[in-house]
Amino acid sequence: MSSTPAPTIANSKCILVTGATSGIGRALSLKFKELPSQPQIIVTGWRQDQLNELASQGFEAVRIDFQKEKEQLKKNLHALVERYPDLDTVVLNAGIQHQFDFRSLRASVLIVRYCSRFCVHHLKYNPEVTEEMNLNYTSAVVAVVALMPHFQKLADQGRHCFIVGISSGLSMVPTAWVPNYAASKAAVHSFLLALRAQLADGSIHVIEVMPRLLSLSFTIRMVLRMLFPKRGCRWRSSPSSRLEAMLKGDDEIPVGMSAGVFKKFEEGKKQMAIQLMKNHEAGKSY
Repeated sequence: MSSTPAPTIANSKCILVTGATSGIGRALSLKFKELPSQPQIIVTGWRQDQLNELASQGFEAVRIDFQKEKEQLKKNLHALVERYPDLDTVVLNAGIQHQFDFRSLRASVLIVRYCSRFCVHHLKYNPEVTEEMNLNYTSAVVAVVALMPHFQKLADQGRHCFIVGISSGLSMVPTAWVPNYAASKAAVHSFLLALRAQLADGSIHVIEVMPRLLSLSFTIRMVLRMLFPKRGCRWRSSPSSRLEAMLKGDDEIPVGMSAGVFKKFEEGKKQMAIQLMKNHEAGKSY
């Protein structure tokens, strides 16, 4: 007896990609456009010239700065839902990375003794610290809060919806030269685990993509192969991007070298988080 295939975003009607003007976001947007289901693709970013270029290729280009104040960001996303009522998938890709070397801080003793004073002093001269956390993590949570009522409405109508979060292999093991970036991605990773546990067995699906640090083209190929599991699905354009998606529509997608790290440190956490949620709702001890 054949089992029912897992729902995938290959059948999405309308996909929103944040941070779509460059990198993984742009590449995924271009590939989403090749789906046989021909979904409407909404791309967002803050660089108007890049948005105009994407609009000329048939994308719905909307300028949204995910660094905006939280209430303004929610208003922008609510307006987006009103404009695109078929929106059933969001790819949370907006992000930024900075390098920090805490050894260069002369008053490093304050890190241990007066953490709050250190933070105030340091953030005054290094806004990149809060910028990374706000864009990489907080804006993703705000987006989920803003879009969830709409997704729940579609789910009640029998539609499958997808929240795709782009974290990083660094969410599992950080590299020392980007400590704050790694911490922000670890927060995204933890949030997606918990969100998936809350939404388990429903029609709103949470997917996490954990790219490796290097080789953007390799990362994109692997992500596409895992997001679209339909056998025999071939992509147009260059031979290297004609992918046959062979996998089963996993909701945890470690890419390249991240796969080994995932296997060592993360396997089983998803099931544990789901079980903890069930125990909590049943009033059982953890």
